[in-house]
Amino acid sequence: MAGQANSLENIVERTEFGHIINQNRKPIIIAGIFIVICAVAFSFYKSQQEKANEVIASQVYTFEKNELKALKDKKIDAAEFVTKFQALPNNVLTSPAILPTLIDSVKTLRNEEKFLQAKDLLESVYPHLSSSSYSFHFVATYLAVTYEDLRSWDQAIEVYEKLISSPIKILEAKIYLDLGRLYLKVKNTDKAKINFQYIVEKYPNDEMAKIAKLYLRDLETK
Repeated sequence: MAGQANSLENIVERTEFGHIINQNRKPIIIAGIFIVICAVAFSFYKSQQEKANEVIASQVYTFEKNELKALKDKKIDAAEFVTKFQALPNNVLTSPAILPTLIDSVKTLRNEEKFLQAKDLLESVYPHLSSSSYSFHFVATYLAVTYEDLRSWDQAIEVYEKLISSPIKILEAKIYLDLGRLYLKVKNTDKAKINFQYIVEKYPNDEMAKIAKLYLRDLETK
C-alpha cells in the first residue's frame, strides 16, 4: 500500500499542477480551512442578521398596532406618542423598517396640525440616515415641509440644501423651486434667482420651470 501511495505521489508530481500542489500543501490546506471558517462565519452572521431584522419588524408592528392606533383613536396625545416613539431602541429608529410607520405617524400628526410634534418625530430619525439612501430623501422632504409649516425658514433651507447635495435625485426641480421660494422668504433674492434659473435651464419642459419663470419675471419688475 505504501508503494502504491508513493507511486501515486510520483504521478501527481510529474504534472505541473500536481507539482504546485505537492510543494504548497500546507498553505493550500490552511487556505481551505480559512475559506470554510469564512463560509461558516458568513452563514452565522446572515442568520443572526435575519433574526435581528425579525425582532425589529416585530417591534415596529407592535408599536404601530398599539401606540399609533392609540394616537389615531385619540387615546393618547401627540406629546405622549412622540415620547413613546423616541423610546424605541436605536436599531429600530435607524432601520428602514420604521419608515412606513414614521411617515404614517407624521401624516397623522400633521392632519391634526401638530407640526411641532411631527418635527420632533422626524428629528428622531433624520440625523441617523445616510444622505445616499431613499429613506433620507423621504424623511428630509417631510422635515423640510414641517419646518416651513413652523415658519422655520432657515432650517427648511438647510434640509433642502442637503437634499440637493444627495446623490438621490427625485423631484429635483420641485426641490429647487421650494428652495428658491424659501430664499425669498429670508430676503435672499440672489440665491432665489439662482435656484429659479437653474430650473429653467435644466428642466425647461417641467411644470416647475413655468412657475420658476413667473418668480423670475416678478423679481425683474421689482
